[in-house]
Formats: sequence, structure tokens, C-alpha cells
Amino acid sequence: PALLPEGLLSLLTLEVRDAVLAGLEPGDAKGHHSASVFAQQADVPQEHREPVLEYLRDVLPGRVAQTPEDFGGDRLNALTVAPTPAAPLAPVLEAALAAALTQLLTAQAADGSWTPHWSGHFPTTWPRAAAEWRSVRTLEALLTLRAWGRV
Repeated sequence: PALLPEGLLSLLTLEVRDAVLAGLEPGDAKGHHSASVFAQQADVPQEHREPVLEYLRDVLPGRVAQTPEDFGGDRLNALTVAPTPAAPLAPVLEAALAAALTQLLTAQAADGSWTPHWSGHFPTTWPRAAAEWRSVRTLEALLTLRAWGRV
């Protein structure tokens, strides 16, 4: 914040809040994820966070992945917006979080890792990148499962 011109952070905070409250497209997983980060960030003043949290509590239950088929597509994963039980959005996503945790457990590979759910656009470098991402995905999965008391 000290590096930004005076008033810019306040202006951007208002613009983000207003953009979210104007409504996000139901299929905009990245927009919902960004809004959830904004709304759950302690550095954002509560008077700007709380309306966004209320909006998300209202719309997210119908917009996150709920079924095994949903997890294969572009639907927002509830664990993305409520990575721990302490997340402010967790209480309204109980069913979706249970489904997401089950999906996460079933997605574990036979070697104990979790693989990326995307593929590389660069075939010559993807094998190495996939191995590196497998490490990242495994760490993320284990941290998530630990946070939710599953390991």
C-alpha cells in the first residue's frame, strides 16, 4: 500500500466491491474466486468485505461444483473459496464442501500423488512441468485434507 499513489488503494477497493455487487456471471469461476479472496481478506475494510460476503453467501451454493460430473468441468470448486473450516464462506457450502473433499480423496493417484487437472500447451516441456505440478497439487491436496481433518 505504501508504494501506491495516495487514494488508489481505496479507489480500487471500491471498484472491486461495486463490480462484484453488480453481479457475476454464474459460470465465471475465476470471478467468483477473486471475489471470495477479496471478501475474506482481513486487510479489506469490513464495510467493503461484508456486502461481498453476503452476495457470495447468496449465490455460491448454486454456482459451485456439487456432483462428480461438475468436478470435471469448469465449475468452481467449493474448496477454492473455502479452503479451511474457518473460512467465512464455509458454512453456506457444507454439501458442496463434502462433495469436494470426497472428490479430492478419490482423485488421488495410485502412487499417492495428485496430478494436474489440465494439460500443457507445450508438448515438449509438459512432461517435466506435469511432474513439477504433481508435487504442487499433492502438497495442496494434503494441506487441504489436513485443514479439514481428513488426514
